[in-house]
Amino acid sequence: MGMTLSCLKGLCEGTLMRPVTISRPGQVVMAGLHLHIRRPPGPMRYWDTYALVYALEGRAAYTDQSGLSRLLTPGDALLTFPGHGYVYNPDEQTDWSELWIVYAGAIFDAWRGAGVLQPANPIYRLLPIDTWLHRMLSLVSPSSVPDVQADCRRVCRLQELLVDIVHAGGVGAAGEDDQRWLDRVMAQLNAVPLHRRISLGKLAAEMNLSLDRYRKRFAALTGITPSRHLFRRQIDLACELLPTTGLPLKRIARQCGFCDEFHFSARFKAAMGVSPSQYRQLRLCRPR
Repeated sequence: MGMTLSCLKGLCEGTLMRPVTISRPGQVVMAGLHLHIRRPPGPMRYWDTYALVYALEGRAAYTDQSGLSRLLTPGDALLTFPGHGYVYNPDEQTDWSELWIVYAGAIFDAWRGAGVLQPANPIYRLLPIDTWLHRMLSLVSPSSVPDVQADCRRVCRLQELLVDIVHAGGVGAAGEDDQRWLDRVMAQLNAVPLHRRISLGKLAAEMNLSLDRYRKRFAALTGITPSRHLFRRQIDLACELLPTTGLPLKRIARQCGFCDEFHFSARFKAAMGVSPSQYRQLRLCRPR
Protein backbone atom coordinates (compact mmCIF):
# COMPACT_ATOMS: atom_id res chain seq x y z
CA MET A 1 0.00 0.00 0.00
CA GLY A 2 1.47 3.36 -0.99
CA MET A 3 1.46 6.49 1.07
CA THR A 4 -1.59 8.72 0.79
CA LEU A 5 0.13 12.00 0.02
CA SER A 6 -2.89 14.00 1.21
CA CYS A 7 -1.98 12.85 4.74
CA LEU A 8 1.14 15.01 4.61
CA LYS A 9 -0.41 18.03 2.92
CA GLY A 10 0.90 21.21 4.53
CA LEU A 11 3.70 19.40 6.37
CA CYS A 12 7.39 19.77 5.64
CA GLU A 13 10.31 17.45 6.12
CA GLY A 14 12.36 18.04 9.22
CA THR A 15 12.11 18.11 12.99
CA LEU A 16 8.62 18.22 14.48
CA MET A 17 9.87 18.41 18.07
CA ARG A 18 13.18 19.91 19.08
CA PRO A 19 15.52 17.75 21.20
CA VAL A 20 14.99 17.94 24.94
CA THR A 21 17.20 16.81 27.81
CA ILE A 22 16.17 13.46 29.30
CA SER A 23 15.41 14.33 32.89
CA ARG A 24 12.20 12.46 33.80
CA PRO A 25 11.06 8.83 34.23
CA GLY A 26 9.67 8.98 30.70
CA GLN A 27 10.08 11.55 27.97
CA VAL A 28 9.42 12.09 24.27
CA VAL A 29 12.84 13.38 23.25
CA MET A 30 12.32 14.52 19.66
CA ALA A 31 10.41 13.66 16.48
CA GLY A 32 10.50 14.40 12.79
CA LEU A 33 9.62 13.54 9.20
CA HIS A 34 11.83 12.36 6.35
CA LEU A 35 10.02 12.72 3.03
CA HIS A 36 10.97 11.29 -0.38
CA ILE A 37 14.61 10.73 0.56
CA ARG A 38 17.23 8.47 -0.97
CA ARG A 39 20.33 7.51 0.97
CA PRO A 40 23.20 5.05 0.57
CA PRO A 41 23.45 1.94 2.79
CA GLY A 42 24.82 2.60 6.27
CA PRO A 43 26.36 0.64 9.17
CA MET A 44 24.52 -0.89 12.10
CA ARG A 45 23.40 1.72 14.64
CA TYR A 46 23.52 1.63 18.44
CA TRP A 47 21.62 4.30 20.41
CA ASP A 48 20.90 4.90 24.09
CA THR A 49 17.25 5.79 23.42
CA TYR A 50 14.12 4.10 22.07
CA ALA A 51 12.56 5.05 18.75
CA LEU A 52 9.41 4.45 16.74
CA VAL A 53 9.80 4.64 12.95
CA TYR A 54 6.65 4.51 10.82
CA ALA A 55 7.20 3.71 7.13
CA LEU A 56 5.11 5.87 4.78
CA GLU A 57 6.67 5.28 1.37
CA GLY A 58 9.20 2.99 -0.27
CA ARG A 59 10.96 -0.16 0.88
CA ALA A 60 13.85 -0.76 3.27
CA ALA A 61 15.86 -3.84 4.24
CA TYR A 62 15.95 -4.20 8.05
CA THR A 63 18.60 -6.21 9.91
CA ASP A 64 19.51 -6.27 13.60
CA GLN A 65 22.29 -7.70 15.78
CA SER A 66 20.32 -10.89 16.44
CA GLY A 67 20.24 -11.68 12.72
CA LEU A 68 16.57 -10.81 12.17
CA SER A 69 15.99 -9.60 8.60
CA ARG A 70 12.78 -8.11 7.24
CA LEU A 71 11.60 -5.94 4.38
CA LEU A 72 9.93 -2.75 5.62
CA THR A 73 7.06 -1.44 3.49
CA PRO A 74 4.50 1.37 3.98
CA GLY A 75 2.41 0.70 7.07
CA ASP A 76 5.21 -1.04 8.99
CA ALA A 77 6.15 0.39 12.40
CA LEU A 78 9.66 -0.33 13.63
CA LEU A 79 10.53 -0.12 17.34
CA THR A 80 14.22 0.23 18.20
CA PHE A 81 15.83 -0.29 21.60
CA PRO A 82 18.78 1.12 23.58
CA GLY A 83 21.94 -0.86 23.04
CA HIS A 84 20.36 -3.14 20.43
CA GLY A 85 22.08 -2.75 17.08
CA TYR A 86 20.00 -2.38 13.95
CA VAL A 87 20.05 -0.89 10.48
CA TYR A 88 17.45 -0.36 7.79
CA ASN A 89 18.63 0.58 4.34
CA PRO A 90 16.03 2.03 1.96
CA ASP A 91 15.94 0.74 -1.59
CA GLU A 92 18.20 3.12 -3.51
CA GLN A 93 15.86 2.99 -6.52
CA THR A 94 12.78 4.30 -4.70
CA ASP A 95 11.89 7.26 -2.48
CA TRP A 96 11.63 6.59 1.25
CA SER A 97 9.38 8.51 3.66
CA GLU A 98 9.03 7.99 7.40
CA LEU A 99 7.85 9.57 10.64
CA TRP A 100 10.10 9.01 13.64
CA ILE A 101 9.68 9.55 17.37
CA VAL A 102 12.55 9.20 19.86
CA TYR A 103 11.69 8.49 23.50
CA ALA A 104 13.48 7.38 26.67
CA GLY A 105 13.14 6.77 30.38
CA ALA A 106 12.63 4.22 33.13
CA ILE A 107 8.97 3.76 32.21
CA PHE A 108 9.93 2.25 28.87
CA ASP A 109 12.77 0.26 30.47
CA ALA A 110 10.11 -1.33 32.69
CA TRP A 111 7.98 -2.17 29.66
CA ARG A 112 10.99 -3.82 28.06
CA GLY A 113 11.82 -5.69 31.26
CA ALA A 114 8.26 -7.01 31.48
CA GLY A 115 8.41 -8.24 27.88
CA VAL A 116 5.71 -5.90 26.58
CA LEU A 117 8.23 -4.34 24.19
CA GLN A 118 10.86 -6.74 22.91
CA PRO A 119 13.82 -6.37 20.52
CA ALA A 120 12.94 -9.86 19.26
CA ASN A 121 9.64 -8.51 17.93
CA PRO A 122 10.40 -5.03 16.57
CA ILE A 123 8.06 -4.71 13.56
CA TYR A 124 4.30 -4.19 13.59
CA ARG A 125 1.86 -3.83 10.70
CA LEU A 126 -0.37 -0.76 11.17
CA LEU A 127 -3.13 -0.04 8.65
CA PRO A 128 -4.73 2.14 7.45
CA ILE A 129 -1.79 4.50 7.23
CA ASP A 130 -3.94 7.66 7.42
CA THR A 131 -5.34 6.73 10.84
CA TRP A 132 -2.03 5.85 12.47
CA LEU A 133 -0.14 8.72 10.89
CA HIS A 134 -2.61 11.33 12.13
CA ARG A 135 -2.44 9.81 15.58
CA MET A 136 1.36 9.99 15.66
CA LEU A 137 1.37 13.54 14.33
CA SER A 138 -1.08 14.63 17.01
CA LEU A 139 1.22 13.16 19.65
CA VAL A 140 4.14 15.35 18.57
CA SER A 141 2.11 18.45 17.69
CA PRO A 142 3.46 21.78 18.96
CA SER A 143 2.97 22.37 22.65
CA SER A 144 3.21 25.48 24.75
CA VAL A 145 6.41 26.46 26.52
CA PRO A 146 8.05 23.49 28.33
CA ASP A 147 5.67 22.36 31.02
CA VAL A 148 5.82 19.29 33.28
CA GLN A 149 2.11 18.53 32.96
CA ALA A 150 2.18 18.80 29.16
CA ASP A 151 5.22 16.50 29.01
CA CYS A 152 3.51 13.96 31.29
CA ARG A 153 0.39 13.99 29.12
CA ARG A 154 2.51 13.41 26.02
CA VAL A 155 4.26 10.43 27.63
CA CYS A 156 0.91 8.97 28.71
CA ARG A 157 -0.39 9.29 25.17
CA LEU A 158 2.77 7.65 23.83
CA GLN A 159 2.25 4.73 26.20
CA GLU A 160 -1.34 4.40 24.99
CA LEU A 161 -0.08 4.46 21.40
CA LEU A 162 2.50 1.74 22.09
CA VAL A 163 -0.13 -0.50 23.70
CA ASP A 164 -2.34 -0.12 20.64
CA ILE A 165 0.59 -0.78 18.29
CA VAL A 166 1.48 -4.00 20.08
CA HIS A 167 -2.18 -5.10 20.06
CA ALA A 168 -3.05 -4.13 16.49
CA GLY A 169 0.29 -5.05 14.94
CA GLY A 170 0.39 -8.34 16.80
CA VAL A 171 -2.68 -9.49 14.93
CA GLY A 172 -0.52 -9.50 11.79
CA ALA A 173 -1.12 -7.95 8.41
CA ALA A 174 -4.77 -7.78 7.48
CA GLY A 175 -5.92 -10.41 4.99
CA GLU A 176 -7.52 -9.38 1.73
CA ASP A 177 -11.08 -9.76 3.06
CA ASP A 178 -10.26 -7.82 6.22
CA GLN A 179 -8.55 -5.08 4.24
CA ARG A 180 -11.50 -4.73 1.84
CA TRP A 181 -13.88 -4.56 4.80
CA LEU A 182 -11.70 -2.03 6.58
CA ASP A 183 -11.45 0.13 3.46
CA ARG A 184 -15.27 0.18 3.23
CA VAL A 185 -15.68 1.05 6.90
CA MET A 186 -13.04 3.78 6.79
CA ALA A 187 -14.79 5.31 3.76
CA GLN A 188 -18.07 5.08 5.67
CA LEU A 189 -16.70 6.69 8.84
CA ASN A 190 -14.81 9.39 6.96
CA ALA A 191 -17.96 10.35 5.03
CA VAL A 192 -19.93 11.03 8.22
CA PRO A 193 -20.60 14.79 8.62
CA LEU A 194 -19.05 15.62 11.98
CA HIS A 195 -21.54 18.37 12.77
CA ARG A 196 -24.43 15.87 12.85
CA ARG A 197 -25.31 13.39 15.58
CA ILE A 198 -23.76 10.03 14.68
CA SER A 199 -25.38 6.64 15.32
CA LEU A 200 -22.78 3.88 15.35
CA GLY A 201 -25.62 1.37 15.50
CA LYS A 202 -26.89 2.63 12.15
CA LEU A 203 -23.39 2.50 10.65
CA ALA A 204 -22.98 -1.08 11.90
CA ALA A 205 -26.34 -2.06 10.37
CA GLU A 206 -25.19 -0.67 7.02
CA MET A 207 -22.31 -3.18 7.21
CA ASN A 208 -24.73 -5.99 8.20
CA LEU A 209 -23.20 -6.34 11.65
CA SER A 210 -24.32 -5.87 15.21
CA LEU A 211 -22.81 -2.85 16.94
CA ASP A 212 -20.71 -5.12 19.17
CA ARG A 213 -19.23 -7.09 16.25
CA TYR A 214 -18.69 -3.89 14.27
CA ARG A 215 -16.70 -2.35 17.14
CA LYS A 216 -14.66 -5.49 17.81
CA ARG A 217 -13.72 -6.11 14.19
CA PHE A 218 -12.71 -2.49 13.65
CA ALA A 219 -10.65 -2.45 16.87
CA ALA A 220 -8.95 -5.74 15.97
CA LEU A 221 -7.78 -4.30 12.64
CA THR A 222 -6.87 -0.75 13.72
CA GLY A 223 -6.19 -0.86 17.46
CA ILE A 224 -8.86 1.76 18.20
CA THR A 225 -12.68 1.82 18.33
CA PRO A 226 -14.88 3.47 15.69
CA SER A 227 -15.88 6.18 18.17
CA ARG A 228 -12.22 6.91 18.88
CA HIS A 229 -11.55 7.21 15.15
CA LEU A 230 -14.43 9.69 14.82
CA PHE A 231 -13.09 11.65 17.80
CA ARG A 232 -9.71 11.90 16.11
CA ARG A 233 -11.44 13.16 12.98
CA GLN A 234 -13.01 15.88 15.13
CA ILE A 235 -9.63 16.85 16.55
CA ASP A 236 -7.99 16.76 13.11
CA LEU A 237 -10.66 19.10 11.72
CA ALA A 238 -10.25 21.45 14.69
CA CYS A 239 -6.47 21.45 14.13
CA GLU A 240 -7.10 22.45 10.52
CA LEU A 241 -9.67 25.18 11.26
CA LEU A 242 -7.96 26.86 14.21
CA PRO A 243 -4.88 28.25 12.40
CA THR A 244 -6.44 28.67 8.94
CA THR A 245 -9.68 30.49 9.79
CA GLY A 246 -10.71 33.32 12.05
CA LEU A 247 -13.82 31.44 13.18
CA PRO A 248 -14.72 31.82 16.87
CA LEU A 249 -14.29 28.75 19.04
CA LYS A 250 -18.03 28.36 19.43
CA ARG A 251 -18.48 27.93 15.68
CA ILE A 252 -15.49 25.60 15.33
CA ALA A 253 -16.88 23.48 18.15
CA ARG A 254 -20.20 23.21 16.31
CA GLN A 255 -18.58 22.35 12.97
CA CYS A 256 -16.48 19.65 14.64
CA GLY A 257 -19.52 18.07 16.31
CA PHE A 258 -19.03 19.15 19.93
CA CYS A 259 -22.07 20.16 21.93
CA ASP A 260 -20.58 23.47 23.07
CA GLU A 261 -17.38 25.50 23.30
CA PHE A 262 -16.56 24.33 26.83
CA HIS A 263 -16.85 20.63 25.98
CA PHE A 264 -14.77 21.22 22.85
CA SER A 265 -12.03 23.04 24.80
CA ALA A 266 -11.83 20.31 27.44
CA ARG A 267 -11.66 17.44 24.92
CA PHE A 268 -9.18 19.29 22.69
CA LYS A 269 -6.81 20.04 25.58
CA ALA A 270 -7.01 16.44 26.79
CA ALA A 271 -6.04 15.23 23.31
CA MET A 272 -3.48 17.85 22.30
CA GLY A 273 -2.02 19.06 25.60
CA VAL A 274 -2.91 22.71 24.92
CA SER A 275 -6.17 24.63 24.69
CA PRO A 276 -7.69 25.50 21.27
CA SER A 277 -6.67 29.15 21.74
CA GLN A 278 -3.08 28.20 22.62
CA TYR A 279 -2.90 25.83 19.65
CA ARG A 280 -4.14 28.54 17.29
CA GLN A 281 -1.56 31.00 18.60
CA LEU A 282 1.27 28.46 18.42
CA ARG A 283 0.48 27.53 14.81
CA LEU A 284 0.10 31.16 13.77
CA CYS A 285 3.51 31.94 15.28
CA ARG A 286 5.20 28.84 13.84
CA PRO A 287 7.74 29.61 11.08
CA ARG A 288 6.58 28.58 7.62
